[in-house]
Amino acid sequence: MCVLLAVPLVVIGATNAVDSLGELAVASSLVFAPALIVSALFLYLHWRITDSQPVAWLTTCTIVIAAHGLVVAALSLGDVGPEQDAWVLATDLLVVSIIAITLGFSETVPVVADPAALGLAIGVLLSTAHFAVAGLGWELPLATAGRGVGAVALALLSVPIVAGLARMPLPRWAALRLQVGLVLFIVSLTVGRLEGSETLVPGVELVAGFIATATVCSASFALLCAAIGDDLRAIADLRRSLRAIENRARSDRAQLHEVKGTIAGIASAVELLTGDYGYDAPVTGSGAGPALRSRASLGQMVAQETARLTRLLHKPPVEGASEVCIDDILAPLVVAHRSQGRTIHWEPTGLRCRAVADHLSEVVNILLANAAAHAPGSTVEIRTSRTQDRVLIQVRDHGPGVLPDLADSVFEWGARRPESTGSGIGLNIAQTLLEADGGCLRLDRNHRDGACFVIGLDLARKESDVA
Repeated sequence: MCVLLAVPLVVIGATNAVDSLGELAVASSLVFAPALIVSALFLYLHWRITDSQPVAWLTTCTIVIAAHGLVVAALSLGDVGPEQDAWVLATDLLVVSIIAITLGFSETVPVVADPAALGLAIGVLLSTAHFAVAGLGWELPLATAGRGVGAVALALLSVPIVAGLARMPLPRWAALRLQVGLVLFIVSLTVGRLEGSETLVPGVELVAGFIATATVCSASFALLCAAIGDDLRAIADLRRSLRAIENRARSDRAQLHEVKGTIAGIASAVELLTGDYGYDAPVTGSGAGPALRSRASLGQMVAQETARLTRLLHKPPVEGASEVCIDDILAPLVVAHRSQGRTIHWEPTGLRCRAVADHLSEVVNILLANAAAHAPGSTVEIRTSRTQDRVLIQVRDHGPGVLPDLADSVFEWGARRPESTGSGIGLNIAQTLLEADGGCLRLDRNHRDGACFVIGLDLARKESDVA
């Protein structure tokens, strides 16, 4: 920031555009004023981001300072309106008084207009007054005593300015920089209106104005960067919150998806149990169809599925995969879906695997529900087999199968056929549950007659040792 301000001053001095240090001190305002306008822009953007009322008033004050300094410097260098030191000092006092009053009440007085527009309006009024007085050619000399009184008045006005900045809800470092900058600005004004050495007075005025401008510019830029950083962090926090809400919503949808399927099976079984159907046949044979029911099996299924439904709703902590009997998990599910009028072929095998029982039940239930939805009336086959160290559970139907365009994305959240009325989340839930427990779920692309999904689970240790 200091380099950006120093380069124009060096260029002005090197090109002999001014004849003395005094003229350079006056000309420096032509460099400092645009820099202050840039500072006001930083503060204005900060206000737009944070809606900070004190910063809005600070924006207005910065623009007023820049406009005043620019007009005074232009008139002084153009030798317009000689002997107008009294008028210039009066406007100095007016500008500093405006700043002191504004910063003093910045937290209590609301901003009724755009701060940049308000600052520009005040700056235009001051400029008009300056040019009007200069055009009239009034001679308004200032005595030495008047200069001293003016300097004291300017010094006293710096007190409420410093106090007002200290009360602002700004970071401590920002308030301190702005205090230093505005105090040095008042020092520059005060020294510039005094009579004295042609070298010392302009030198102090130039250095004070330079440091004041650099300090205000750096503080306003740092404030803008801090506001942008806070805004970006707020956006990141909002995104994290939205992701958390989305994850909770997905979890709730997944839970509702399984609850609905479980309730449907229980409701069908209860209806059969309470009705006088007179069915009494085993449910495990390959010939068992939708018309054959076992009251004992239905009662056992209702009890098991009701217990699973309770666990689904209460979400107890899951300790991880354990050794389970696959038949114990599949039997109630087969009964539940047969009770809803579906034809399912399944033979118990006695195989054991490592899985979370409720998760495996949910996965198989999803696959059976999908088969009923996408291949209505089709016979569904459940085949359990083993490899060297894995247990494979195949769930296959004889429906239209999975569309080739969906084969690569069938396990994604929301993936479904265009004409499907389902939610498209079941397979994603199933795959996520199995992968979390060390298993897998895949689509058998070699199966041509309908759809075939294959569950892969680790074989129980005892059976693995026997193998």
